[in-house]
Amino acid sequence: LTDTNLRSVESEALRSHLHMFRQAPRSRQGIFKAAVEAYEAIHEFVYGSGVIERYRFSAQRPSSLALEVRKDLVWKFDKEGWPDGPVDGQVDHIAERVGAALQTYYAEDRGVWD
Repeated sequence: LTDTNLRSVESEALRSHLHMFRQAPRSRQGIFKAAVEAYEAIHEFVYGSGVIERYRFSAQRPSSLALEVRKDLVWKFDKEGWPDGPVDGQVDHIAERVGAALQTYYAEDRGVWD
């Protein structure tokens, strides 16, 4: 939600530098170099320390659920593509379906909810 096409283009410049090997703007080479070094340090920690494997197989790991819903399913847009208001009842409809699926999962698949 915080990286939409309505945000500043500056984040795209750094993303292009990090992931598409594009040259940093001359006026910002120092800060881009620092960002690359920070990115590499994070990568080394995440993939070199075993933290992912320890987290993935930990009995104490919290369980989470991520759900992505297309914007056009819950929001109307005008002819120019600008937001024009919610699609009436659609959020409730989707929430009911997701809730029913979760209830089935916990009650039938996991046997932990009556």
